[in-house]
Amino acid sequence: MKEAVLFDLGKVLLDFDKDVILDGFREKTDLPEEEIQHGLELYQELGFETGATSPEEFYRRVNEELTLGMSFDGFREVWCNIFREIPSMVELFHGIRKKYETYILSNTDPLHFPYVLERFPWLEMFDGRAISYELGVRKPNREFFIRALRKFRKAASECIYIDDIEENILTARELGIQSILHTSPEETISSLREMGIDAKG
Repeated sequence: MKEAVLFDLGKVLLDFDKDVILDGFREKTDLPEEEIQHGLELYQELGFETGATSPEEFYRRVNEELTLGMSFDGFREVWCNIFREIPSMVELFHGIRKKYETYILSNTDPLHFPYVLERFPWLEMFDGRAISYELGVRKPNREFFIRALRKFRKAASECIYIDDIEENILTARELGIQSILHTSPEETISSLREMGIDAKG
């Protein structure tokens, strides 16, 4: 019997636009475009989403490499102000949580996640969350899902998982988690109904 619905965050519940970050960097540096792009990619190189680098160290590295001359607070605002709700998916979450436990599973960093918690208070309504920088591992690594299930005290068979990235879905399915590849709110709602989940709550 299904007890819990697990939601990815980015591009499922919240849309985001990384071009906003790049535009913010472009305003502060005269470096060529390829170097600015590399600055955005540093979060992977430095393991920012797995907790290997602190927010302060990440800021220092990007600020220095791109010669941004930004304060930490200014950098944080540019880095974080990229999110907006996907209203139909937020409505879906509110309906589902009336009958099922709900959890967040997200690859994110220690700047982005506190920011979205403050900006979108309904995220606190989830029963729990598995966050890459807290778990020390990112999706699609199997260990991410194993640690998440252990944290939630759930068996794979008790969960349905929603994510927009196929690699993540494949790993979840390998572990026995029934999963939906999110392509649109309409398709996800239809898939949930086919699985016997009352999306209307």
